Amino acid sequence: MLLALFILNALITLFHWGSYEKPLLMFQPSVECLVLALIVLALTFPRKRPGGLLILGAAVGLLLLWGIGETFTRFFYERYFVPWTDLKYIPNLVAMTMGNTPGRVLLGAGIILGVVVAAIGGSWLLLRWLSDSIRKAGPFALGALWLVPLGLAIGFPPSLAGVVAAHLLPPPPEVFESAAQSIAAASREPARFPLLQGRNVYLFIVESYGSTLFLNPAHERMAHAFFADLADRIQKAGYTTYSQFLDSPTTGGRSWLADTTLLTGVRVTTEDLYARLRDQGTRASLPYLFEQAGYHTTLAAPANVSIVDKDAAFFHFDTYFSHNSFGYRGPMFPWGFMPDQYFMNTIRKRILGKGGPQFIEFVTVSSHAPFNLVPQFIEDWDSIRDGSEYYTTDNPRFDNHWLTGRQYVEGYVVSEEYALAVIADYLAKYIPDDSLVVIVGDHQPRYPIREDGESSAVPMHILSRDPKMVEAFSRYGFTPGLVPKAGKVPGMERFFPIFVSALEEKPQAGG
Repeated sequence: MLLALFILNALITLFHWGSYEKPLLMFQPSVECLVLALIVLALTFPRKRPGGLLILGAAVGLLLLWGIGETFTRFFYERYFVPWTDLKYIPNLVAMTMGNTPGRVLLGAGIILGVVVAAIGGSWLLLRWLSDSIRKAGPFALGALWLVPLGLAIGFPPSLAGVVAAHLLPPPPEVFESAAQSIAAASREPARFPLLQGRNVYLFIVESYGSTLFLNPAHERMAHAFFADLADRIQKAGYTTYSQFLDSPTTGGRSWLADTTLLTGVRVTTEDLYARLRDQGTRASLPYLFEQAGYHTTLAAPANVSIVDKDAAFFHFDTYFSHNSFGYRGPMFPWGFMPDQYFMNTIRKRILGKGGPQFIEFVTVSSHAPFNLVPQFIEDWDSIRDGSEYYTTDNPRFDNHWLTGRQYVEGYVVSEEYALAVIADYLAKYIPDDSLVVIVGDHQPRYPIREDGESSAVPMHILSRDPKMVEAFSRYGFTPGLVPKAGKVPGMERFFPIFVSALEEKPQAGG
């Protein structure tokens, strides 16, 4: 009986001890286990009721499935599991971990179905075992109440039932009302951006580019020489750089929450908030403000299979480049399918130099998890054709997979170095004027690269060949150089009002 109770308790508290890799926490008796023991005790005497155990087993199985989802999202992304928004990503997870051929998709679907059946069937069998043990124990079955003094002595773990209950209701309305007011306040007057004087703006959102590269000693040592060389190359290309850390609303994934936060000035932390903001149809985003100021706005997002109409209406880009827009015919790279250099080269050929002031957002993909295959940098951009040349390039490989890896840190550092090297070369070769450039990470990499307790800060760099334009950001906490200074980290949502305020400043004499 005690072994059955222990196994049941360990499964119910998996989200607690499994998320933090602290197996000793499974010995903490949970309130759910105590309640289940009492229910099984009631169903066992005076006579066994198999129907009741079957229903209870199904309920426990569903609770365990929620716990598995909670464990996965807490372990990798340090957030709660929300089934009605997270379950839709299961097909992507299957494709990422197993491939997207029909046979592998069916195998993945079979594994998922097997997990569901095993959770429900296993829970029923475990409860039957517990019931049989209680029947054999007779009067001693009340020994299950050992959970009460033990729990009081060492403390009960967080309740999975409480976590479930907390997510059965949507966020309170005031969250959305506050967000809507914040957005509306940012666009009461048409944007003019006199500081820019009609110069182009390029926003590079770098996948998984986190502060861990600067603040984690082990990671900083690996990347130190690269960043020193990168700073030198940028300076030789004529750029002045100011940098700062910003606190991202997400870690390990869900880049679109960070992207939306950057573009709207609202801290978007959940799918519910993202959907509500998008569905209310507000037009107060950076692309919209630049459109007001006479700019042509472009989004280059190779990881997006397509652009949903609601997203297009919300963000207000004039031109969208999604996955199928780039004509890529090369080998598949993780997540984004194509190298950063390839898709940036496509934008160079199709958009750059087309006239009129431009606002272009590049959403990079080559530094996406699992950090196991990094494209080779190609010196001659003009030699890049349809991507088939990547079949013969020497693309660095690392022993990493979606759920396990032996070279996570090495693969991560090399992939970030690739992404930043591509951007630096792009700026040096194909941005000939004194345009304004913003380079920012979307979120920290997932665990275990980002260690327990690390912040969710990401670096942001403001660059231009016009020093006066980037110096305007010094009044908002940005400091000279490529390496941000540690200190108080403002939320990523602060970028929107800071950016708008800085660009609304009048240029200084001679600027």
